[in-house]
Amino acid sequence: MSTPYLPHCFAASPEEHTLPVGNYAWCSCGLSADGVFCDGAHKGTTFRPTIMKITDQPETCTLCRCKRTNTAPFCDGSHINL
Repeated sequence: MSTPYLPHCFAASPEEHTLPVGNYAWCSCGLSADGVFCDGAHKGTTFRPTIMKITDQPETCTLCRCKRTNTAPFCDGSHINL
């Protein structure tokens, strides 16, 4: 049985952002330059960004950078097990 490809762990800690209303593409592959927002580095892989929509007012989010969260794009503490 083959092992599924895991995304690159950019960092073993989350990053907090206060985001204004708008759409954001969270990096799911871990290859983007900042490890949080997609910059197209996933090209040639099976990974695609997760689209976040902030609709009503600015929102403070703790975003995953280890790419092991079960609540993407938000940190669920999975980095503790790395």
